[in-house]
Amino acid sequence: MKHTNHSLVLLASIALSIAGCTKENRPNDLPPLHPTKIILTQAGQPCADAKLSIIPMGGDSRWTSGGTTDASGILEPKTHGKFKGVPEGKYKVTVDKSVGEGEPPPPSPIDAESKKKYDEYVAAKKTYKLFQVIPDQYRLRDRTPLEFEVKAGKNEIPLDVPDEVKVEVKSTGLR
Repeated sequence: MKHTNHSLVLLASIALSIAGCTKENRPNDLPPLHPTKIILTQAGQPCADAKLSIIPMGGDSRWTSGGTTDASGILEPKTHGKFKGVPEGKYKVTVDKSVGEGEPPPPSPIDAESKKKYDEYVAAKKTYKLFQVIPDQYRLRDRTPLEFEVKAGKNEIPLDVPDEVKVEVKSTGLR
């Protein structure tokens, strides 16, 4: 009997320690978070790989939320990057998305093999350009017209940005 009791205590201790290790430490003053699903479209089509920042309108701005949309344009935002959901309140949203054209350069050389790849890239005069595809006003917190409200319970928020723009933001081609 004693052997069984010790085994149960040991098993319970292990289970509790594993549960404690996998749970994030939630700040004591973090308000209740509500499940929120944002469906982002661009001119009516799913907008994949867009970064959204969810900015509180007035009130407590310590609890920032956001994330990156999946292939279907869906984002289930996290607060402080690790806690699923968003506190109740009214929010503005900024959207940022870039796409590249061409072949991206290899990382800076750190050894003989990577130096060879880098030198080949330079010798071939390859180029890579990065373009912003979201209109400026949707990227700036003081100009974005995107707003929504999170209420207690589940929230599903459809947002749409206009047709893609194509503004070069960076040229990393080497010559």
